[in-house]
Amino acid sequence: MILRIMLWSTIFVNILSKSSTQRIYPGNTLLEYFMNHLDIESYMRFFYNSDMSLETPELITKYAGNCETHKITTKDGYLLTMFRIPRENPKGVILLQHPLTVNSRIYMTQSNNSLAFLLWKAGYDVWLNNQRGTLFSEDHTNSSISNFDYWNFSFHEVAVYDIPSQIDLMKRVTKSSNIIFIGHSQGSSSGLIYAALKNQHAKNSIKLFILMALPCYFEHNEVLRFLPFIVFPPLVENLIRTFQMGSVLPFLTFVVPLSKLLLSEWTPELTEPSLLKFDPKIYFKNYSWKMLAHYLQLISTKTRFQMFDYGKRQNLERYHSEVPPLYPIENVSVPVYLVSSVHDSMTTLKDADLLFDRLPDSAKVYGKLDLIGLNHADYFAGKRAVTLYNKLLDFIDTLPNDKEPDVLIENLSRNLIV
Repeated sequence: MILRIMLWSTIFVNILSKSSTQRIYPGNTLLEYFMNHLDIESYMRFFYNSDMSLETPELITKYAGNCETHKITTKDGYLLTMFRIPRENPKGVILLQHPLTVNSRIYMTQSNNSLAFLLWKAGYDVWLNNQRGTLFSEDHTNSSISNFDYWNFSFHEVAVYDIPSQIDLMKRVTKSSNIIFIGHSQGSSSGLIYAALKNQHAKNSIKLFILMALPCYFEHNEVLRFLPFIVFPPLVENLIRTFQMGSVLPFLTFVVPLSKLLLSEWTPELTEPSLLKFDPKIYFKNYSWKMLAHYLQLISTKTRFQMFDYGKRQNLERYHSEVPPLYPIENVSVPVYLVSSVHDSMTTLKDADLLFDRLPDSAKVYGKLDLIGLNHADYFAGKRAVTLYNKLLDFIDTLPNDKEPDVLIENLSRNLIV
């Protein structure tokens, strides 16, 4: 019953959104099936395929033959796991940074045609992160996962602690300081924050950031603004602290992403159930309430890409200002290749253009890629995702060997119809 209410609530949000690119197509098999059944076991039987119950290392073994597992301890005590698809004499080294609510498994939803495997087959040494709190990175040196303090992090801490630790490990193992960083959604947010706050570390380690569907500004978002709890982010934070809710409950971690996937983040005529090759019971795990609250704050501010707002008193103690400071994106010194879509209902093309305009010229040498026909989740679950992957691979193959491009490489396609 709760799931049905959430799904119909999301339909109502989409109806209210006048400029939303989403429409409810009654002929879509995935939507129609869920509205009639709405339970995971039926979904598993109805759309079963052999990859659904396999986790990241099992899929790597199946499609690449060799999976390396690497462990990291961050400076603030989180124990992280990275998976590597090794390649001898690689063309380059690539890090794939996953979005919110999921883990490295997201880059394998298209089986043998997934981005991770296409990059590996093309000759790249591919690394997949699992950020703090996710399935493969649940431990801490001092506290347990049930402890409220464990979940006291946002995508800010992922940027400041997780990413530098992961990159340092990759550099030690591969002896490369020309890593290509690819992120999607929250993975892109963390990547941009890392590039801004740890700009010297990034300059010494990263060749290029490819940031897909980056949530940063929300001035032109016509979907999220209708969700009532977004208007009251302080209330969300008060609930978190009052009830010591460090993480989202396991049930909600499935319901929320699923409802968004079904009705807000997908393009109905371009998404097929057979492409959703994962077991939801494995896929969606706990995640930090603070991370969700941080995004709600950004949505409310619309045009401020800022640090976490703790309230005036705590902000004064932490930041010496009543207002949280903006992330200094003007400090980004490594080239950034923004990938965004006109049909993305979560991160709009206009907001991506706003970010692009505010980046320094040195970060914009490769331009940006604007897509048509991909919504937020279609980067992984859409029919056209593989076409995008091949386009990105073509772009990566054109990059110069060193970090300093001599000439501006023309944008591959300002409007990519895939």
